Amino acid sequence: MVSALHRAGTIALACALLCALPCALRADEAGAWKKIIALHREGNASGLDDAVAAFVKSYPRSEFAPEARMLAAELAPWPDDALGRYRKIRDSYPSYGVRVTAALKACEILYLAGKWDELVAEARAGLAGAPADERALRIKLLLARGLIHRERYDEARAAIAAITADHHDYEGLAEALLLSSHVERHTSGLSRAYLGILKELVVGFGDSAAAASGLYLLGRYYEKREDWDRAHSAMADVVKRYPSSPEADYARERVEALASHNPRRVDYLPDETRMKSADILDISPETEYREPDTGAETYAVSLGPFYDAKDAKEIAALVKKEFAPVNTVNLGGRYMIYVGRVPDADTAIGVKTRLAEEYALNGGVVRIKKRGSRQYIYGE
Repeated sequence: MVSALHRAGTIALACALLCALPCALRADEAGAWKKIIALHREGNASGLDDAVAAFVKSYPRSEFAPEARMLAAELAPWPDDALGRYRKIRDSYPSYGVRVTAALKACEILYLAGKWDELVAEARAGLAGAPADERALRIKLLLARGLIHRERYDEARAAIAAITADHHDYEGLAEALLLSSHVERHTSGLSRAYLGILKELVVGFGDSAAAASGLYLLGRYYEKREDWDRAHSAMADVVKRYPSSPEADYARERVEALASHNPRRVDYLPDETRMKSADILDISPETEYREPDTGAETYAVSLGPFYDAKDAKEIAALVKKEFAPVNTVNLGGRYMIYVGRVPDADTAIGVKTRLAEEYALNGGVVRIKKRGSRQYIYGE
């Protein structure tokens, strides 16, 4: 569905353009445009397609034409259909402001579909000649995510550097820092650079949506170093400072698990000594796997479908650095990846959150029932 802000902008644009139309065209064109707006509000996709086709045919040079095609693309029934429409808008109106919006929409579809190579190409095409506005910021963030998925870390660093150089949006800069921490984690491990990024995120962007992730990752860093006091203190602050965040539920589990070490409350922000000692690479699994009893229910996170065996293999290899087990299943040419085996849905949601935050992978929670030698998987 289109946002209220976008609708308001559409209506405002319509009013402005109506005033500029020649009198001979004003009534017909305005009436056709009003019909398009009404059909879009109703969610009448087929009716809207017909109305937009007729409008573009009758008024091919109208300033309403690209906006009308954008509205039709938003109601397209299938992602591939919407993607094709957005690309056509992008290519058909190179000088029109909606071009960058169409490119952003196309990138969002490719990101959700996990088509990383196409996402990278689409993002770069969309950014060509684009102003340094919020839409360009979102495209650059998606570009960085696509490059990270392809393990093209030097290019991802460059994309993130472009964000910090050209944009000043608080949330966007915080998200860029979170992505930068991911790059450092996979290139230099639990290093000084990695720890410095987390510190900057927690201290400098504490009110951002990414701050809870940064603080959680800082707690995980200390836990992997067996610094139980700092790990417990950081996790407790995730719960205290960001109680409604997805990370808070997962942090509560870590607080309970760390309680056995009798931790003390300490200052966990890394000082210079801690920064200099942060040089150990750690790739231990984020989840532990125990073979369930026959008949027991477990939960996992499903990723996919992927339509290329190479893509599925690369994603599985990437995820295995942090999670176990990771199983890839071929379903008639479509590949699904199942991550983890945990005892309850809440824990699986935590795994899902970590996959989204650390790998930009959108998964779904599934329930797995084992009966003898067979396993049955039930959707979210």
